Amino acid sequence: MHSKKENPMEKYSYKKNLRYMSEVFYRPKPLLENLINEDLIFYYALFPLVLFTVGYECLYIFDYSTQNPFTLPFINLLRFITKSDNQYYFCQMILFPIIHLTDFIIFWLVLTGISKFFLNSQIDTLKITYFSMFTWNTIGLISLLGDILLHIYPSWELLVFTHPLCGLIGVIYGVFFLNKQSGISKGKATILYTISWISFIIFRMLFLG
Repeated sequence: MHSKKENPMEKYSYKKNLRYMSEVFYRPKPLLENLINEDLIFYYALFPLVLFTVGYECLYIFDYSTQNPFTLPFINLLRFITKSDNQYYFCQMILFPIIHLTDFIIFWLVLTGISKFFLNSQIDTLKITYFSMFTWNTIGLISLLGDILLHIYPSWELLVFTHPLCGLIGVIYGVFFLNKQSGISKGKATILYTISWISFIIFRMLFLG
């Protein structure tokens, strides 16, 4: 008789997921150790991904319904394609979930390509991408809160700096995770991760600003 294939979700725990997410903000070292050895890292990355995506999608819907943008005024490709503000906000609302998911595919592809250049077979680019998905979306909830508060209190303009701050923290996390997972030097880890992250940002800025 064939043994029943074990469902990985049977080992998944919401409490553990929330604990991991909270540790992002106050226990970085134990978090890195735990997630390096975590077989279900993909599943634990999904929950913050959903929270972040749904939260910002609600703000994009608000943009479309009120024509009151919360996004930073960067010029992007979408501005040139669309003919009116109404079209622009509508396209942002539709494209955001697609772009946000594609971001991580771009990140994985670039990281995989660069890691092959370094000829290091110990780099688990998929696990690093899942870790990045987990940390960026978890830390990104602070940016989401900042954007919501900025809507309520427009004079709190300094809240826009939560975006680069959260991005910087996410990169630092990623560099240390790549370093610990693969054993490559922190210098190489910084180069690999930063280039992959910049590719992620450029792709995102093209469409969403």
